[in-house]
Amino acid sequence: MDELIFLGTGGGRFTTLFQSRATGGLIFNTSGHQIHIDPGPGALLRCRECKVYPFKTDILMATHSHIDHVNDLNMMIEGVTNAATRKRGVLVTVKEVMDEIVTDYHKNLLKEIIIVKSGMEVKINNLRVLAVKCSHLKSECVGFKFYTNNYCLYYTGDTSVYPGFEKNFEDVDFLIANVMRPDNNQLPHHMCTDDLISVLKNSEHEIKLVIINHFGTIMLRAGAENEAARIMKETGVKTIAAADSLIVKLNDNLLKK
Repeated sequence: MDELIFLGTGGGRFTTLFQSRATGGLIFNTSGHQIHIDPGPGALLRCRECKVYPFKTDILMATHSHIDHVNDLNMMIEGVTNAATRKRGVLVTVKEVMDEIVTDYHKNLLKEIIIVKSGMEVKINNLRVLAVKCSHLKSECVGFKFYTNNYCLYYTGDTSVYPGFEKNFEDVDFLIANVMRPDNNQLPHHMCTDDLISVLKNSEHEIKLVIINHFGTIMLRAGAENEAARIMKETGVKTIAAADSLIVKLNDNLLKK
């Protein structure tokens, strides 16, 4: 059964530095692949704590080069390649990450590197992935939409809402939205709760489940669970707040209305 494992649900400088929430990224098990998305600080330790075996990871993905998303990327490449003993694994990321984060040594360990831009679609065996536009500082950044045989999962990455953003939701069953702050507490180049509520209300597509993620300190003080409840109340879309070590089984029951 496909599943999500939240190794970390924190984001931003202060949450990362104080580790108020872990920042290890997200594991997505689907279509015979173990995918590790945005392995930030502590990713390797969180794999151990969550009983995720790095040697089983065969796809690494990084949305952009900020440290809370890529700090442990080189280390996780060593895991994918069985402690650098096998040329193995696929890295999907933007050019900026390749230029600034991944060492030449680690580049040479991987079997394949796929550099993406927004709007680019790639296929890895039977898994189709679309890189989606983000608006995030001057950083080159994308989100990812995963198309399996049964559903579409959209991981927004770090982004503010931009004109046409709601169109990204048109075919989505499961949404993981990086929502840094509560209410209408705006942080440039990120989403707050009210941003997501507005987009969901403007979307004509029925999303089955929204998971909010990547919380800053102000969100944690307000209570991410409270914000998830408000999103669900105001939009009618089932919404939960991610928690460190949370496992979500993407089963047929979630796809039912």
